[in-house]
Amino acid sequence: MQYEPPLTFFNAIKTQTIGTSEFLNIKKAMNPIVDLVRVYALKNLIYEENTGVRLKKLVEIGVFTQSQYEELSQSYYYLMALRLKNQANQIITIKSNPDNYIRIDSLTKIEKATLKEIFKTISNFQLGIKFKFTNNLLG
Repeated sequence: MQYEPPLTFFNAIKTQTIGTSEFLNIKKAMNPIVDLVRVYALKNLIYEENTGVRLKKLVEIGVFTQSQYEELSQSYYYLMALRLKNQANQIITIKSNPDNYIRIDSLTKIEKATLKEIFKTISNFQLGIKFKFTNNLLG
């Protein structure tokens, strides 16, 4: 629960300034999904190491509905694809070492809107996990 989706109060994507540009740390943005799936997997004695495989096992045993599975899976793989696309661009075009920082101004409006929806989805799942594991929405 320590990783919050990177959205501001006004629904903007939180960034960090490096030099004169604004960046999103995409790996850090993925952590809530990875950790959420990990917690449910451990609770249900699933010891797979791959997040995608864990998700499949959790839906198979009924922890997640098919709809929840699709939301989490699509969110996770979208973020992963964005991360890999950015890293490939850094290697091939920019000729630099790959990292997990995406220039926010390099994203299209659709990519930004998709990220915001994913971050809202993550937030909703985090509320669910708070309640399920603590019986308290406040933590």
